Amino acid sequence: MAVSVWGATQDFKGTINGNTITAGTGVLTMSAGKTMTVDESLSTQNILNNAKAQLISAIYNTVTVASINGLWIFDQAGAVTTVNDRSGNARVATMRDNAGAAVNGSTMTPGVVGHAPYITTDATHNWDVADNDAYSPTDGAGNDTAFSLVVLGNLADVTNKKLMVKYDEVTNTWAEYNFNINVDDKLNIQIYHADGAKTIGQISTPAASEGAWSTWVVTYDASETSAGILLYENGALLASAASEGLPYTGVTRGSAPMGQNSNGGFGGTAGTFSVVMYYAAELTAAQIRQLDYLLRAYAGSTLN
Repeated sequence: MAVSVWGATQDFKGTINGNTITAGTGVLTMSAGKTMTVDESLSTQNILNNAKAQLISAIYNTVTVASINGLWIFDQAGAVTTVNDRSGNARVATMRDNAGAAVNGSTMTPGVVGHAPYITTDATHNWDVADNDAYSPTDGAGNDTAFSLVVLGNLADVTNKKLMVKYDEVTNTWAEYNFNINVDDKLNIQIYHADGAKTIGQISTPAASEGAWSTWVVTYDASETSAGILLYENGALLASAASEGLPYTGVTRGSAPMGQNSNGGFGGTAGTFSVVMYYAAELTAAQIRQLDYLLRAYAGSTLN
């Protein structure tokens, strides 16, 4: 960044905190009596808004916009209970307690890492999106449709954590899919036919990363086979093994919400989450690498 001092432009290095700029030692020199005016565009909130707008634009340029059925950035963290859908479909995510009641984002220990806002989920706080056919990977006529799920999060302990679920675990009905990290710390996806007993899925060979901001992605090609499912972490395809209960005959559209709160039966997903996305197509490896770069850079991670 450069600043102008009485018409002369000099490089600036320092910190921005709220509306205050502090120059690094020996970097910016000014004659006695001179002042520097900080434009409001340099405020912390505007910087975060600009970063968010750039992220959304970059995502739109990376994938087919029409296939983004839901894109949520957890930035509504004050006295509000919902998070806007940045896909343009206007389907809000609602922050809830374990009784299913909506709660203010301020109760979910909100924060910012890098330029990425986040919420903290735990045994009593999570989020969901109301049931919508847009989040069911089926055409409703017995044929599966392709989809991908994308999550940017940071888990201090990855054991037995839900990432994105569409499954009523209270009544064990309306099962469609459960993207999670299992009790063995492995990335896991199960896609269900109706009752939850007939499934296809994959379980990763390596354990999921913990203690760092990570992107977790699952893609499904609608082939109605476990071989059509791929798991990714931080842009890399993971080795995995099929986990299935056959015969699987396709997803049956249910009416459970989609999110981490499977009708109050989420069981305590403790972690921090910044961005989640439902994509109604199979993301390519190249698209996933680009999304990983965009998302982890957004969270301030140093990328190789």
